[in-house]
Amino acid sequence: MLESPAGQIHFAANVMEVMLNVYRWNLDLQTDAGRACWGQHTVATFVYDPRFRHFAPARFAAHVPVAPPGGGPGPGLPGGMSVAAYVQAPGIEAIVAGRRARHHLLGNLAMRAVGANAAPELYEQFVSWLATCHDAIAVSPSGPQLILPPAWF
Repeated sequence: MLESPAGQIHFAANVMEVMLNVYRWNLDLQTDAGRACWGQHTVATFVYDPRFRHFAPARFAAHVPVAPPGGGPGPGLPGGMSVAAYVQAPGIEAIVAGRRARHHLLGNLAMRAVGANAAPELYEQFVSWLATCHDAIAVSPSGPQLILPPAWF
């Protein structure tokens, strides 16, 4: 668990929290404030939400904030990680490194990893999605690794 001005941050407990985070990342990045807050990050691993056909960085999607003591949920969409909470956490990059997030999503939440070459249709969706946020995301030179929810989702 990581302590930040936004409260404590820990791994998502279930796939629904992860999917909410994917939705929230995309929602936040639709605003100028969200894009300015996020800046640009190089990302290798992305989580895919099949319902909305969105992706989000795995290291973002794998974490959720816990409201500070005495504080309820903030304004707007309740729960889930926000770009503002993510960037406020000191040392966030070291704590939420993509490898740790990937390990949590695959090992603890039974999500599935798919290489871009193994799923051409999904990769096409990824490329289309990436065009909407190319100024915020630089894909790792090794190419994207995609994480999907379990088959039951």
